[in-house]
Amino acid sequence: MRIFPYLFLPLLLLSGLMGCARSPRYQAPEVSAPPAWKNGSSTTAPTAPPAPASVSAKQQPAIPAWWTVFNDPELTKLAEQTLGAILA
Repeated sequence: MRIFPYLFLPLLLLSGLMGCARSPRYQAPEVSAPPAWKNGSSTTAPTAPPAPASVSAKQQPAIPAWWTVFNDPELTKLAEQTLGAILA
């Protein structure tokens, strides 16, 4: 019975490898991408976003007050302080 441990480990490893070999082959899914992404080059160069127009102090953009939904006076105070510092 001394030969049993020497046969058990290789058979266990071999059966594990056989289980991996029996798995189905991986098939990559079809992905539709623009031709410029596939080739790594583009026929049209990307354009930079337009530069922001200068805004005077009277024409500051309207910023939605999303924080008022929480009805928290502390949050409202902090948001107003922050906006005052940014837009000043």
